Amino acid sequence: MPLAAILLAKAFNLTDEFTIGMLIVGACAGGTASNVMTYLARGDVALSVSMTLASTLWGVFATPWIISMTAGEIIHVDSINILISVIQMVLIPLTAGILITHYQPAFTNMINKHLADIASGFILLIIAIIVALNADEIATVGYAVFAAVALHNIIGLISGYAAGKLTRQTEVTCRTLAIEIGMQNSGLGVALALKYFGPMAALPGAIFSIWHNISGSLLAGLWRFQTDMKIRAAEQQQKGKVKAFDPEAMENVEAIYDDKVTFCKNQYEATEGADFMVIVTEWLVFRDPDFNKLSNNLSTPLIFDGRNLFDLTKMQERGFSYFSIGRKDI
Repeated sequence: MPLAAILLAKAFNLTDEFTIGMLIVGACAGGTASNVMTYLARGDVALSVSMTLASTLWGVFATPWIISMTAGEIIHVDSINILISVIQMVLIPLTAGILITHYQPAFTNMINKHLADIASGFILLIIAIIVALNADEIATVGYAVFAAVALHNIIGLISGYAAGKLTRQTEVTCRTLAIEIGMQNSGLGVALALKYFGPMAALPGAIFSIWHNISGSLLAGLWRFQTDMKIRAAEQQQKGKVKAFDPEAMENVEAIYDDKVTFCKNQYEATEGADFMVIVTEWLVFRDPDFNKLSNNLSTPLIFDGRNLFDLTKMQERGFSYFSIGRKDI
């Protein structure tokens, strides 16, 4: 991202202030909004949160070094405040989510179905606040800066996705990498630029904050739609009968597939007499099932696991034919 910032700044003949602003954004860690976008895009949320946390902690040292190497000046970053921000924005919510899921599973099951709408609402609120706070500066900027910032984000998204494909990662991982690399912690970039280089240097970061939320939302919506359509097409093409169970999505899915799918009360009812079982979500109830009951229910002990929930060796010992993603078939 810093290299892309340099090339774009030269291509668009940006001023020194705008060039430094883009460099700072490129040198920052991944933004926490990327975790929300990954969730909406049906990506790997655990990987997204891990990448955000790791890049933020590493960024305490890497960000000022990259900026000093590219901008030619050494910028002091208050590491303590950055670590406090990490705790506030990542560790505390993550820890709270784990504790609530463990101690209040009923509440977790109730609220999960609304999380996508809540996340989208917060993103819109963030965009509105940033626009309001930077309205005067945005009105004075030429189109070149907007184009450079937008391309900066797009290059990051494409680079992340391409890197995943080149290393033969799953589609879920490729989506996660694209969002994590394309969405930067532009809030930190704005603060650094404003403190050390002035308001004009902070403007690329402010524009990036608006644009990457828009582009991320659009991309996440597209990927989510594509996934839903593929699932629907596959179900419509199959000639057999489908029995399904999901602790959260049953109500919404039943309204769409009521005449095509038999909906069950739990995973064991869904597997009674079935030829095989397919796992497409990773709710807690699916992580530690009664494998003896599953084996007795299935006409053939065959599982297709799209979330890689189970250990290969243990599945082999249990006598299952087990197919997961990117791993050896059992």
